[in-house]
Amino acid sequence: MKGLRMTIAKHTINTLLDTLGENDFVNIIAYNDYVHYIEPCFKGILVQADRDNREHFKQLVDELQAKGVGTVNKALIEAFKILQEFKEAGQGGLCNQAIMLITDGAVEEYEPVFEKYNWPDKKVRMFTYLIGREVTFAENVKWIACNNKGYYTQISTLADVQENVMEYLHVLSRPMVINHDHDIIWTEAYMDSAVSTYRHGTHLGAGEDEHHVL
Repeated sequence: MKGLRMTIAKHTINTLLDTLGENDFVNIIAYNDYVHYIEPCFKGILVQADRDNREHFKQLVDELQAKGVGTVNKALIEAFKILQEFKEAGQGGLCNQAIMLITDGAVEEYEPVFEKYNWPDKKVRMFTYLIGREVTFAENVKWIACNNKGYYTQISTLADVQENVMEYLHVLSRPMVINHDHDIIWTEAYMDSAVSTYRHGTHLGAGEDEHHVL
C-alpha cells in the first residue's frame, strides 16, 4: 500500500483512535514479512486509550512506511491472542472485543485462523476497511467481516474516512448476545497495518505491508 492509499489508511487509523476514550484499551500491530508493534514498549499488551497514548500512537502511525508483503494471518493471530490474554487476566470482563482490519486487499479469507480463535462463539467482531478503489479482493475482505459479526466498508478518498469509520460505533452499540451472555468487547482495526480495539478494553492493531489494517 503506497501513495494516496497509504495516506487514507493512516487517516483511517487516526480517526479510529479519536473515537476511543479512557475506558478503552488499545494497541497497534504493524506487519509486513513479520509482525511488530509500532510501540515496542507495548508489546503483547493493551494500553489505556487516554489522550497521551492516543497522540503517541498517531505520531508512530504517521511514521509507518510500506515495505514487504503483509502477513495478515500472523497479525490476526497476534491480535486474537492479545485479546484472549487480556480477558483471561480479568481485565475488561464486560467489554466488547473487536478487531479492525484496514487493508487494500486480502488475497484469502483466513478461515483457519477464525476457526481456531473465534468460531463458533464469534465473541470478537471483525470490522474491515478496504482502502482504495480496487475491488479485486473486496469479496474476501467482506467475507471476513460478515462471518465474524462485523461490518465491511470501502474507503476510496480521504473525504470518505470520517463517515465510514463511525459505522463501527453503530454496530457495536447494538446489544451483542452470544450464548445468552451480554459480552461487549471491541477490537478495532487492522491496517497492512492492523488495528485492533477493545471497547471498555480496546485494542488497535496496525500492520505494515501493503498496508492492510487488522
